[in-house]
Amino acid sequence: MPWRAAAHHKALSKFIYYDTNRELIVVNIDHNYEIAVSQCTTYEQILSWMLQLSEKPWSNKEHLEFFARLAIQTAGLDWPRNE
Repeated sequence: MPWRAAAHHKALSKFIYYDTNRELIVVNIDHNYEIAVSQCTTYEQILSWMLQLSEKPWSNKEHLEFFARLAIQTAGLDWPRNE
């Protein structure tokens, strides 16, 4: 059901988004985290932020995946694929 995925994506994008004016990825779920895009330019940096976010009690799989996709897209990286 694509409409459910689109609605879920839209709901998450209110809490996890790219602030183009300030060059920040904002995660505002329970607390406001502002992560400089310059700190998310490699897979390793993105993974590091995902690990930090995963320690938060409010964090879940959907939040982490949404953050990862946004950070990877913002950095201009390719989504990793199993080959």
